[in-house]
Formats: sequence, structure tokens, C-alpha cells
Amino acid sequence: MRLRPTWAGLIVLVLVLPAAASEPEPGPPPPLDGVPLDFRCSLTIPEDHPLLARQPGQDLRDLAGGDDVEAATWLRDHLCELVWGVLDAAGAHAQPTDLHLPARAVLEVVLTDAELEGTRIVDQRVGQTVMPVAVPHWALDLTWRTRFWIRYDRDGQLFERGPPLELVTRQRAEQEDYTPLRLGSLLRAATMRAVRDLPRLLADEGGLGDLLFDVVDSPGQAPPQLGATGVLADGFWNLLAPAAAHRHDALAFYLASEFPPKPARIELARWFVLNDSDVAVRRDALAWLMQQEPPIDSDRDISPDTAGLLRWLLARDPSPRMRSEVVETLVGRTGDRVRELLLVASADRERRVSDTANTALRRFSPSTAAEMGALDRQPPPPRLAGWTTSLDGRIVLPPGNPDQHLLDLARAAGGPAAETWIARWLAYGTLTDDDMVWAVPGWRAAAAHPSPRVRREALERLSREAGSLLQTEGILVQRIAEETDPELRILAIQALERRAAPGAAEALLAASADPDPLVRAAAALALADVPDPRADQRLAELADDDSPKVRRRAKRAIRKREKR
Repeated sequence: MRLRPTWAGLIVLVLVLPAAASEPEPGPPPPLDGVPLDFRCSLTIPEDHPLLARQPGQDLRDLAGGDDVEAATWLRDHLCELVWGVLDAAGAHAQPTDLHLPARAVLEVVLTDAELEGTRIVDQRVGQTVMPVAVPHWALDLTWRTRFWIRYDRDGQLFERGPPLELVTRQRAEQEDYTPLRLGSLLRAATMRAVRDLPRLLADEGGLGDLLFDVVDSPGQAPPQLGATGVLADGFWNLLAPAAAHRHDALAFYLASEFPPKPARIELARWFVLNDSDVAVRRDALAWLMQQEPPIDSDRDISPDTAGLLRWLLARDPSPRMRSEVVETLVGRTGDRVRELLLVASADRERRVSDTANTALRRFSPSTAAEMGALDRQPPPPRLAGWTTSLDGRIVLPPGNPDQHLLDLARAAGGPAAETWIARWLAYGTLTDDDMVWAVPGWRAAAAHPSPRVRREALERLSREAGSLLQTEGILVQRIAEETDPELRILAIQALERRAAPGAAEALLAASADPDPLVRAAAALALADVPDPRADQRLAELADDDSPKVRRRAKRAIRKREKR
């Protein structure tokens, strides 16, 4: 009769982040950063194994505090948690098995052998004779078998790509001679030595480069159910980019745009809340979803669909950061659904989750023991629209500047998120000579953008880089003629100063007759560098302008032209 305790579920542990988690750690990311891992850990221990027997000193039953069955259970859980701790520290994140995830890495770790020794043989001299003598000396050898592969889920059919990575590791931990057994230290030391290099081996040899959310060869258009057309349909693949920051920006454009209908955008946000591997992307998708609910100062409850989504996150999501974000979105809200969600969160194992929930519950009636006991601890997985399976993929970005694709998408999407991104790109985006082919049309569109903020950033960028962006002078000429904001017309005139461009003379002569005296003054100063005889006559006229500032600028321009 063999006792075979097995433990082949998914380990979900709490990762306690430091208070300053918002600050990125310097250096490269951990080797398994962002890898969704299905961790399966088991061991086979016969009932008469020395580990389970009573031993002098600290034995397994002392550690478990129970009989042989409890000792075997404790050993199973303890060793598997030690292994998971190494993987968790290396950046891997667990995903509940009842949540649809198109692909995940599967790691199967099995303790195949364990040897506990209580003595070692040494040679000792007794008189003229050398004799082997058994010396009290505790040592533990553990042998682990590891199997690692990538599992894909396509329409409910599971398959793998390529052979799995298989490893066998045997490590030994020892104590000093004549010391009593300290089995807890031996178990930890032998296990950590066996698995300390496991994350690096998985990253180097486990084929993590094949960990796609699906096998996607080329980007496709957005599914019809999203209701996106034109560039928004063609650029759907930006939501599948490997870089989390790229997905984050693209998702913000779609969610803030008015072109896809709201129900489709809600489904899009729900998919990213549940399936994306990046917490920042998930958090912002959740924040957008909560903006669709009644405002915080309203007396209306949140919708049943959103409550179900949040209920599942609080019960099943392995990330304490994400559970904390869920509770933060509930603070200040009212309603029975909100109260029930806060009750669930109040029992969370993570203090920052439970403390925030308990503080928010002060606005509600106190809970009872019966009510807490009746809470559903295993809610069903949230509903997802079938068309969101189009997001099951990762697409390698085409060559060139990634900002090109986001700029095109932002212009097509419109909305506040796109406006903010375009303004930020105009202020800080970096360019090379190869980017000018697409950057010039981008600046032309930005300079004529409906938002004054975007137009200002475009003109200021063109003014700063006057020497390196000669191809954009036509944009400035056009903005002088068409800009409706006097301040931005002045900015365009100042950016065009000392830069020869076709049509510049006509644009500046027309601006010199602008109703706004500040625009006329800027045009008068810019006419000093225009090699056109009409500029002399116009400056002479401006020298008698009603505005003192225009007259001063015109006379300065005349003196400048006379010195040439």
C-alpha cells in the first residue's frame, strides 16, 4: 500500500508589493516577467518513507503538527509553495484555470525521489587500526522532474507546439555532524538549490518566444461586431502588439472614440480586464468600465454585469494590485451590489484590500456572521462576447517607428485620449530622417487638428526644429492663411521667420492686414526677411498703423531691410 498525495492544481499566492511599487525597479526585468503560468506540482511518497516516520529531532510530524496523513499533506503543500515562490519572484503570474486564456505556459514539477540519511561513514584510527565508523550526520537528497511546454486553446481545442522542455534535478542539503535533525531547514535548502536556476532555464530554453496568445501569422481587420471602419478597422492589430505600452495606448484610443458603439467598447474593455497580462492595461480598462456606471455621488447601484465581473476579480484574480484597484473603484458608491462586493473584499488575505473595503463599509449597515457565511466564494467566470477571441494573438510590429501606427490610429479615433497622445507625441516624440515620409503628413494633420491644444503643440514643434524640418514650411504657410486662433496665427508666423518657402510672401502680406493688431505686428516683423518688393510698400503702410506696436515693428523691419 502506497500513500500517493498529489497536488496538481493552480497555486495562487499573494505577492506583497512594497509601498513604492509605482517606481520601476532599475535593471532588466525578471526572467519570467509577464508569463501566465499554469503551475502543476505533485509528489509521490510511500507511507513507510523515512520522511514520514518519527525521527530524533525535528521531524515532519513536528512540522505538520499531526498524524502521518497530515504530515504528507503538509509536505506536499510546503514544497510546492517553495517552488512557486521562486517562480513568483521571477515574474510569473498565475491565472485561474476556469478563465479563458488563449495560451499559457504549463510547468509540471514532480518530486520523484527523496532520501533522508541519519549517519555518514568516516574512517577513524583506533590504535594501529583504521576502522569505518558511523557518525551522526543528517542529509537530505531531493530529486525533481520538471516538464515545461506552451499550451494553446483554439476554439476549445488544446494543442502544443514543439516538444516540451524536460529536466531532472537532484540536490543535497546537509547538517553538521552530531547535530539533531532540523528537517525544515533541510527541506528548504534542498528544494531551493534544486529550483533556483529554474526561471533562467525556462527563459533561455523553454521557448517563451512562442508564448503567443494564439498563432497569428498576419494582422486582420477588426471583427464586424466592433463597429469599427476605415483606419480603426485596419489598425485593430495594434491591440495585439507585444509591448504593453503600445496595447495600452491603442486601447485608450478605441475606448475613448465615439465611432465604435458603446456596447462593443464595453466588451472590448472587459476582455482586457480579464485577459491582459499587464496590470496597468487591466487597471485602465477597469477604470473606463466604471466610468460607464452611475457616478460616485449617485444613489444608483452598479449594473449586474459589472458587479459580476468585479465579484469574480475579487474572488479569483491572483494579483493583489488588481483586487486593490477593484475596491478603490467601489469607494464612495452605494447600493446592495456594492455592499456585497465590499463584504467579499473585507475578508481578502491582502491587508491593503481588506482595510480599504472595511473603511468603505462604514457607510453601510453592519454585516452578520450568517451573511458573511452565505457569500459565494466561487463565482462563475464572467461572460465574454465571442467576437473578442479576435484579440487572441500577438502581432510583431511592422518595421519602422511604432509611433507611426499609433499616430494614424489616434487621428482616426478622435476623442480625448487620442488628443492627449497626439499632443504628447508632438512635444516629446523622437524622429529620424527615415520618419519624415510619414511625419510630414502627420504634422499637417496635427496643425489643422480641431483641438487648439494639438495645433499649438504642432506649431511649437515646427518652430523648435526649424533647421531640421525644412519640408514642413508649407504647413506653416497654410496655417497662417487658415488658422482661426490669433495666438496660433502669431505662432505660425514666428515659426516661419527667416525661412524661405513658396507662398510665404502672400501669406505674410495677407496676415499684415489681419484685424488683430498682434497678428499684424508679428507679420510686420516677419516681412523684414521676405525678398519681395511688395514687402517694402506694405511695411511703409504699416509704419502708419493705428496700433503703436504695429508701427514699431514695421519701422524695425524697414531698418533691417535697409541694412542689407
